[in-house]
Amino acid sequence: MAVTLAENTLRNDEDQRVQARLKNVIFLSLFKVRVFKIEGKALKLTLPQVLKQTLLNDGLIGIRRFRPDDVPLLLDAVHESVNELCTFMTWCRRDYSLADSRTFIARCDSDWEKGERYNFAIVDPTDKILVGSVGLNRIDRAHNFAHIGYWVRRTRTGHGVATSATRLVASFGLKELGFHRLEILVPGNNAASQRVAQKAGAKFEGTLRKRLVLSDGLHDAFLYSLVPADLALPVSRSMATTAASPA
Repeated sequence: MAVTLAENTLRNDEDQRVQARLKNVIFLSLFKVRVFKIEGKALKLTLPQVLKQTLLNDGLIGIRRFRPDDVPLLLDAVHESVNELCTFMTWCRRDYSLADSRTFIARCDSDWEKGERYNFAIVDPTDKILVGSVGLNRIDRAHNFAHIGYWVRRTRTGHGVATSATRLVASFGLKELGFHRLEILVPGNNAASQRVAQKAGAKFEGTLRKRLVLSDGLHDAFLYSLVPADLALPVSRSMATTAASPA
C-alpha cells in the first residue's frame, strides 16, 4: 500500500513495521491529510491515494473506488442493463453516454474528499469485470446516518452480488465512517431489491406512501435500515465533523 510521508521517511525495518501497522488506521480517516502518532512517530499521510487502492472483498465480489479507466466499463454495464436501470434509477437515461460515465467518475473523487458521497465500483476479483455500483449517499451528519444505493448489471443478477456489496458498504459505513444508521429506500414494485435488503440483514421499518417519482410515475417506498448490531459490529464512535454529497 503506497503511503505519502510529508514529515518522516521510513528508513529501516522498524519503520516498515510501523507502516504496516498503519494500514488499518489510515482507512479510518475521511480527511485529505491527517497526522498520526504511532510509537512516538508523527506521520502526515496523504489519504486519497491510499483509499483509491483499497479493495473490500468478501470472497465473492470486491468493491473499490472508481478509477478513470472504469469509464468504458461503466458505460458497458449501464448499456447492458439500461431497461432495468431506467425503470428504477432517476439518473439513468437510454442515451447514457461515454461523457455521462466520464462525468460521474470524475465527480466521485470530489465527493469522497468532501464527504458528500462514497461510490464504489463492484468488481469481480477473478475477471476484473465491473459488475455494478454500490454507495453511500444522502449523508446526514447531524443525525449521523446515510442511504445505501446499489445496482448490478443484468447478466450478474441473481447470484448474491448485490447482497454481498450491500454488506461490504454497510460495514464500511458503520465501522469505518462511524455512521449510527444506514437506510435503504426500495420502490414498492422492486421485489428483487427488497430481497437484497432482506438478505443483507436490513430490518423492514415501514411503507412511505407516494415517496418516489420514477419513470412511470409515483410509487410507495419500503424503508429498511441497518445498524451496527445487524452486522454484529461494535458501535463506532461518532465523528465530530466532516466536510459537506449514479449509484
